[in-house]
Amino acid sequence: MNILLIEDERILAELIRLFLQSQGYTVTLASDGQAGITSYMRSLDSNAPFDLVITDYRMPMKDGGQVIKEIFSVKPNQKIILSTAFSIDYVHAPTDIPTEMIRVLKKPYDFDELQTLIETLFERQVAL
Repeated sequence: MNILLIEDERILAELIRLFLQSQGYTVTLASDGQAGITSYMRSLDSNAPFDLVITDYRMPMKDGGQVIKEIFSVKPNQKIILSTAFSIDYVHAPTDIPTEMIRVLKKPYDFDELQTLIETLFERQVAL
């Protein structure tokens, strides 16, 4: 599985990337919303589009809601995990997004929660 991880906290991004790679996933990092959108759009022209996008909500350049909106404008069935330290009520994801494609993961979370959420999104069970 090919994953785009958009996270502006460098140490956290590296920890998540290492965990995901240990689970067999291919991970591309982006450090802000605009860089994430750029990486995503480039992947559409390649033979390795992203199966999953994990994006932080609060980031420089563009926030997670803007990232989601731009991604869904070109691929409305993209699976996305929105990671946030804010309450769910605070997160203003675009309302025209099919919620079955997005899951919200509340920070701080542990890697087991992340793995379970990925499995749920893809409806498969992988031994940890």
